[in-house]
Amino acid sequence: MLLPSAVERFFTASRVADVDAWAAAFAPDAAFHHPVDTPPVRGRAAIHALISGALAGFGRFDGLTPVEAHRTGKRIAVVWRGNGANPAGAEVRWSGITVFTLDAEGLVGEAVVYGDLDSLGRQLAGETA
Repeated sequence: MLLPSAVERFFTASRVADVDAWAAAFAPDAAFHHPVDTPPVRGRAAIHALISGALAGFGRFDGLTPVEAHRTGKRIAVVWRGNGANPAGAEVRWSGITVFTLDAEGLVGEAVVYGDLDSLGRQLAGETA
């Protein structure tokens, strides 16, 4: 699957837990809705902090793998799967869709995450149901 360069960098950086490269896929003034219907995190530095904080909740983070993508103009919707382990070592799996909007320079100007982050939180906490 061919992804725009910044979106490819987003996913590649996630799979090696490179927070600097992951945040660099975003424009300096980007907005990141994580998840949808929440106020966006704004700016590359704030996005870097969000990603760094999220990774700290894992015992092991294997990253996000794109499964399917659909593009219309500067927008691309990517279905993805995430894998890792919670701090106790139990496997954690989740999935979602992120809709990216590219800016004039081809960087991620906005990203909106759709997914069940409550379920992910329960898995990270070691809850079974």
